Amino acid sequence: MRCRRGLTFKISHFLSRLLQPIYNRVTHATTFNTGIDIIDAVEDYSKKGLLRSNTLFATLHIHDLCTIFPHEPTMTALQRFLHAYVIDGRVQGITIPSIMALVRLCLQNQFILYDNKLYQQIRGSGFNSPLTAILANIYLYHWQQDLVGIVDKKQEVFGR
Repeated sequence: MRCRRGLTFKISHFLSRLLQPIYNRVTHATTFNTGIDIIDAVEDYSKKGLLRSNTLFATLHIHDLCTIFPHEPTMTALQRFLHAYVIDGRVQGITIPSIMALVRLCLQNQFILYDNKLYQQIRGSGFNSPLTAILANIYLYHWQQDLVGIVDKKQEVFGR
């Protein structure tokens, strides 16, 4: 069982606070925080004359993403994300390699006690880890880039 007193909890919290502002800045244009954001996007789409009677709307829900994202592809996505959006290779004085090492430390030191047996979590992260949501979001951001390129080219709306 994970808890807030886990060895990596404070590092996880620190990394989350470090990465979240960068993620928010990068994804601001494609993030729907409220229902109003969606309505505004559809209204803009309509004003451009693109909304038609046969326009389709799609939603995608990934069940339990926070517990299933793969660690190594997520680390690759995080590294690409940081190199693309951190200008001088440092975030608040911390180098990208140091951030990567701290994230790896958190991911590699996740253990669960179940039925009196200790298991290492090798996919995803615990729901109570502050780092979980930001890593899952960066992984999805990396994954969605091809889709966003196609949607943009066709002047369609994308948001999550």
